[in-house]
Amino acid sequence: SRCKANFNSIHHAMRDFVRYSFV
Repeated sequence: SRCKANFNSIHHAMRDFVRYSFV
């Protein structure tokens, strides 16, 4: 479960990063 949560956090961070990159 912890690994899954970590992956989810990374996915969210990556999405935020991509959003900033596009802007």
